[in-house]
Amino acid sequence: MRNINYQMAQGLVTWNEAFRAYYRRKKEQYGSHRKAMIAVVNKMVRVLYAILSRVEPFREELVGSSSRSRKVSLEVTYA
Repeated sequence: MRNINYQMAQGLVTWNEAFRAYYRRKKEQYGSHRKAMIAVVNKMVRVLYAILSRVEPFREELVGSSSRSRKVSLEVTYA
């Protein structure tokens, strides 16, 4: 499972600008590719959990922000 998550994070860093920027910040902070990728894996898991538990679509602008420092008001509309 760890290997699969790591590979998914590599794809996110390659193809998603928000996760790429997050990776670059963490690489600068930690100075290590491996530590930065583990941070991306952890972020990816938190984002996936939020998407599934809140039933809301992915919003790229929230990837770089800290979920601990903001309150989210959720309005779900069903068709």
